[in-house]
Amino acid sequence: VILSSGRPLQPVRALHCSGMAVVLALGNPLLDILAEVEEEMLTRYGLELDTAVQAEERHRPLFAELAGLPGARSMGGGMVLNSVRAAQWMLQQPGTTAFAGCVGTDAFADTLRDCVRSEGVHCAFAVNPDLPTGCCAVLTRHGERAMCTELKAARSYRVEHLLEPSTSELLARARVVYCAVLFTPAVVRLVAARTEELGSMLVVSLTAPFVVRDAERKALLLELLPHVDFLFGNEREALTWAGTEGWDTTDPAFVATRLSLIPGVKARKRTVVITRGSLPTVVAVNGHVSFHDVEPIAHDQLVDSTGAGDCYLGGFMAALSRDLPLPECCKAGAYAASVVVQQFGVNLPPAPNYTW
Repeated sequence: VILSSGRPLQPVRALHCSGMAVVLALGNPLLDILAEVEEEMLTRYGLELDTAVQAEERHRPLFAELAGLPGARSMGGGMVLNSVRAAQWMLQQPGTTAFAGCVGTDAFADTLRDCVRSEGVHCAFAVNPDLPTGCCAVLTRHGERAMCTELKAARSYRVEHLLEPSTSELLARARVVYCAVLFTPAVVRLVAARTEELGSMLVVSLTAPFVVRDAERKALLLELLPHVDFLFGNEREALTWAGTEGWDTTDPAFVATRLSLIPGVKARKRTVVITRGSLPTVVAVNGHVSFHDVEPIAHDQLVDSTGAGDCYLGGFMAALSRDLPLPECCKAGAYAASVVVQQFGVNLPPAPNYTW
């Protein structure tokens, strides 16, 4: 197998591993820190409700200050970690999922590791001693929120960690592998090559409209597509893709169909899943389209839709890892999404009320 750089992919020796993770996710891990705040704190850090910003130098003290407030809560965050947390929640058996990413050596790394492990997800964190752990500060006020994200160590994951025996064994054992596009490109390419070699299922997400519009990231997506078994996106992302391709359409089913028909390198036909909020999910497999209902939620039960897509993907992967048919995968994804939108943040209850 040859990487895009032209360098041969070296074989990884299979080693005994006590973990039995069937779902492996790789992405940028964040520690989400949530707390109710006074207006003064928002003003002091120049933050506005109902906005999300990247941290600047002036925000550096924010994360520790927020974590120290009474009632502050911490949990694993970042879209890929959210998805694997949802998959683990659906599967329940500890260690059936695993996550690889990079953290620092600070107290936030210990907190993040504890949070993720307590939910049953196996942690395979690389450590960068030179950068702080990635965090997302979520400041809430009267039911609204402002978000401030600092990626730092999360952006420094390297191929070398993936090639370490313990991590490469996780990749070799996993049946479903979800890799972020907003990740180290060399790692993304290596994961794609490995899943093809091993016969495991590669899951990728369009991620966000800005990713689809970014020339470099879209080029990476196009490079990956022949290797991708399951491609996820929401309606906005799908239509943004159509716009960048010059397709004159506002029909997500048309976009899903076209994406499913891009030639692949595997015998398995690509499945494209486009979520549409409360509308039926569009699924295209090798050009054939189907629609799958989502769980109806009363308007007064809706709390926060931010993690709905992440949890849909997580529930879908959980069902996929159990070899369930496509309608059951969609049903599991819809259930996980329906639960999380009734919570603030990706804060799932102890166990699902779901029967496989």
